[in-house]
Amino acid sequence: MCQEWRIDGKIVAIVSDSTANMIAAAKNLGWQHIPWFAHILNLKVQNAVSEISETKSKVKYVVEYFK
Repeated sequence: MCQEWRIDGKIVAIVSDSTANMIAAAKNLGWQHIPWFAHILNLKVQNAVSEISETKSKVKYVVEYFK
């Protein structure tokens, strides 16, 4: 596709999630892989939220009780 669009000599890096297939694709094409910061941040936040889900449920119950 890059050759078809005549941009193959202009690309030096790819920004994507950090899945193995995207990292491998960038490496195979000779491009630098740059992890997508927003994706990594989202994964970390989702992990943190899952660890406090019990506390979150308790707080929600208290708020709903008084509301």
